[in-house]
Amino acid sequence: RISRHLRCEGHAGMPEVGPVTADAIRTPERIDTYVRLDGLRFTESAAWCDLDPATLRPVATERTAVDAAGRRLTVRTSASCLYAEEPLPAGPVTLCGIVDCFNGSYSLRITARRILTP
Repeated sequence: RISRHLRCEGHAGMPEVGPVTADAIRTPERIDTYVRLDGLRFTESAAWCDLDPATLRPVATERTAVDAAGRRLTVRTSASCLYAEEPLPAGPVTLCGIVDCFNGSYSLRITARRILTP
């Protein structure tokens, strides 16, 4: 029985992390780490994910966000998330996710809907 090997006390929830900047995540040491970025704004008005024109189902989508200093950051959202068709936040937000790097380009992969607005 698994209960002999594992014990869960309280509510696990999401880990708390201190904020980092868009520039600070662009290092190999940050790849695959959970981070929080404060004060981002999306550069477009759209849903979290685009829809496939043939199936009308969400597809994994990359959006661009900028911080207060104008530094750009790619934000990637999975097509299977529950909020894929909801609109992106219009104002400044705090985003939490996992740092990814593909072909030398860093991005933030949203892992759960955890958006903290000021």
